[in-house]
Amino acid sequence: MLATVSTHTTALEAHIVASRLRHEGIPAFLGAEHHIWAKWSLSVALGGVRVQVPGSHIAEARQVVDRINRGEYAQELSAEQLLPLEPQCPACSSTTVVPLRLSEKVALLMVFLYSLVTPYNQHRYKCGACGHKWQAHHERGYPRLVIATYALGT
Repeated sequence: MLATVSTHTTALEAHIVASRLRHEGIPAFLGAEHHIWAKWSLSVALGGVRVQVPGSHIAEARQVVDRINRGEYAQELSAEQLLPLEPQCPACSSTTVVPLRLSEKVALLMVFLYSLVTPYNQHRYKCGACGHKWQAHHERGYPRLVIATYALGT
């Protein structure tokens, strides 16, 4: 019998957790993954993508999920690759950085008018110390041209 140890609104997040569980030697399976891939907007209504493990592995799987949620694996990765855990200003190297987000109302309007899911975070930042604004291109998922092409094609 399978037990759910975590749920996610996107299949990608669920795959990351399931992969970490498998790496730790715990068999993991995904529930409702294909439904979410087919119609992402129903993710919340369906309860999200479920990461499930056999009943004999529940305790150790929950420990791994707790470590993921606390960010312990991100800290290990950061230490191995010497990556900063938080963004730094390219102008003054300050860590008092504020993400600039797209208005939730604008994103919701885009969904209803154009059936285009617009991410809230465009990976744009503003430094709280010097006021410098920049976009972290290495964090962006899709270039603007791809998004514009999709918007015009629908």
